[in-house]
Amino acid sequence: GMYIFTMKVYRDCNGVNLSNNPVQLTVHSHPSINSIQLEYLSNSDISPICDPVNSGNLQYDCLNNVQVGSVEEWVYQSLPFNLPGIPPAAGWHFSWGSCCRNAAITNLANPSGLGFSLRAIMYPYTIAGNPTPENTSPCFDSSPVFNELPKTIICNGYPFSYSHNASDAELDSIVYSWGDPVDNGYTPAVPNIIPFQAPYSVNSQIPGNPVLNSATGEISYNS
Repeated sequence: GMYIFTMKVYRDCNGVNLSNNPVQLTVHSHPSINSIQLEYLSNSDISPICDPVNSGNLQYDCLNNVQVGSVEEWVYQSLPFNLPGIPPAAGWHFSWGSCCRNAAITNLANPSGLGFSLRAIMYPYTIAGNPTPENTSPCFDSSPVFNELPKTIICNGYPFSYSHNASDAELDSIVYSWGDPVDNGYTPAVPNIIPFQAPYSVNSQIPGNPVLNSATGEISYNS
């Protein structure tokens, strides 16, 4: 009946390093909890695998051959804890942010000097026929989980499809939509949304006219 928060951060190995120190997840709008400490759990190199012998190319990694597409996954996780109360209609927001975005980013306006924020929202849930939403303690529901690692390199000039392969322990329905990039210092009232650089937009964030299937989460486009 207790909560465990897990945060995964994907680091461009050409960018700012991360730390194995604990980080603080900010809690917005909860009446008594302002932050949740996330302990460092692990980090791993998830750079694309290649065959140096047959391809003639060195294996990308985050230690010996750092290239565009070299990426690490960092995982932070909280200890089990209680989160009592009923979220407001706008939900409880959970955020963590840091500086800095890579200055070489081309789909955002003026990325140099901007940070980033990751966020999640817990909305109230009302059982059919009940007059009020459920108290969140004890924990009665789990968040969906992305089971697929991100892809950082694809073949240019070929159609490509990617799915997060998300699943939900309680078999709840999952709906997908694009999200806005957010600068560091996120709050629900002032989310600090970063504008896209034309011709990109919130619904077309990468080259190739990507199409997002809201029911399956599959992203397909011509690279």
